[in-house]
Amino acid sequence: MEDDKRGRYSIPPASRPSNEDIMENALRIFNYQGTEIRTIVIDGEVYFVAFDVCRFLELKNVSQAVSRLKEKHKGDIIISDVTGRLQSMLCVKEPGLYQLIFTSRKPEAEAFQDWVYEEVLPAIRKTGSYSIPEQSLPRLMINSVWERRRVLFNLNTKIPDAYWCIFDEVAGYLSKLEEYRNIHLVESATPDIAVGLHWMPEVRRLGLDVSLIRRYPHVYPDKRGKQMANIYPNDWLGTFRTWFQIDYLRHEFPIYLSTRLLALPEGQADQRRLSDGG
Repeated sequence: MEDDKRGRYSIPPASRPSNEDIMENALRIFNYQGTEIRTIVIDGEVYFVAFDVCRFLELKNVSQAVSRLKEKHKGDIIISDVTGRLQSMLCVKEPGLYQLIFTSRKPEAEAFQDWVYEEVLPAIRKTGSYSIPEQSLPRLMINSVWERRRVLFNLNTKIPDAYWCIFDEVAGYLSKLEEYRNIHLVESATPDIAVGLHWMPEVRRLGLDVSLIRRYPHVYPDKRGKQMANIYPNDWLGTFRTWFQIDYLRHEFPIYLSTRLLALPEGQADQRRLSDGG
């Protein structure tokens, strides 16, 4: 690791992931007792996202905890998250991880160390990712699940020509996410609810005329069935798509994904819901 002029640590330029290596250097997400631990493998070495480790170990000041580690055991790494967005995260190598565990007073710290050493690291070194036994996975969804839901929705819900709805927009995005990035949500997920909850404050912030919003019967192709929901004027669609791409997908969607990805053991996704109820 090299110390840059800002006092932060970074991978030497030759080791930085190039655009072609983004998928290779994508996050591998583990789950231990309800806490997600993000990892990345670079040149055969495993790095752990310091924030996740410190959160589980109840080390509240991440920067302070990591500052005590040797420089060669830590660094800011440029990686790709589950949405494909590049960002820099403070990470620690395996020796740094064990030092953080040693400083923790949490009773479960020793068991966490055993889990990392006995299960996670051997699995990463063998396969390059954490492999969950097939029998522990929820029923696998085919890639076209959200496109199928979108088609069913539009067959049963006739939105007036001058309006659009959030479900149709979100389902269209998720179908592409499944097809091109092989990212799946648990079957019970209703992401359009979360999007709607964040969209309405944006509508008010922009000063859009909320009296133009109409309530209209939606027939959802999931557990909700037929319900009344908002539809919005076509004039707002461009504004919504800009907000969705620039704001929501960057800041809110990764949080939503963190509790609803299919690659979690059965039952955990439903137990760790966000406050949006979906």
